[in-house]
Amino acid sequence: MGLFNTSAKDRARHTLVKAQQIERHAISVVHELRKIEHDLEELRKALPDAAPGDSLQGFQSAMEISERHIEQLETHLKDIKGKLERFREHIKNTKQ
Repeated sequence: MGLFNTSAKDRARHTLVKAQQIERHAISVVHELRKIEHDLEELRKALPDAAPGDSLQGFQSAMEISERHIEQLETHLKDIKGKLERFREHIKNTKQ
């Protein structure tokens, strides 16, 4: 079946739903960026307080948290890129 056997109104509705899904993913990425920004700010605050003999455990912990957030962000970005590519193809096919 697919979208080619549906009315223009149904295709438009489907396209709107897909756009809303992409918007939700973009909001998720912004949320992840804010978490990373917060973690980096906490790291910046902690660095000046570190004395030469201090343990690096706190620093390493903050770095691990930031690395996890970056990995999550990369995953989100790859997902969004894939969705945008599929959305672009859908729009191209809808125009034809």
